[in-house]
Amino acid sequence: MPPPESVRKRLQALDGTSFRFERKGQIVFVNDLPVHVHVRELGVVELVTEAKTVRVSGATYWEMIYDELAPTKLTAGLLLAKYDELVGRFLRLGRDRTEEHRDASEPPSQQG
Repeated sequence: MPPPESVRKRLQALDGTSFRFERKGQIVFVNDLPVHVHVRELGVVELVTEAKTVRVSGATYWEMIYDELAPTKLTAGLLLAKYDELVGRFLRLGRDRTEEHRDASEPPSQQG
């Protein structure tokens, strides 16, 4: 089941401060600014904007993205599979770029 298309709510960060959260499709906002998401140790997720960094628990981040949809083995498996798919794409992209770079740096073969 896909997450709701748009979610807006006030949440609490790990340090106790509250912030406005909004998700429109795949874009996440904190206090009306788009965020970059970083996973940290011990289940902490950082939501970084140009103005501030908000730290939330992994459980809070799940709630932000999937709202009231409870995690199950199925959803966890699908997320893990999507992660593995993306890692594979990045590895192939890196390998292809390395091969292109190597091919471009090789001198043309001499024909007899």
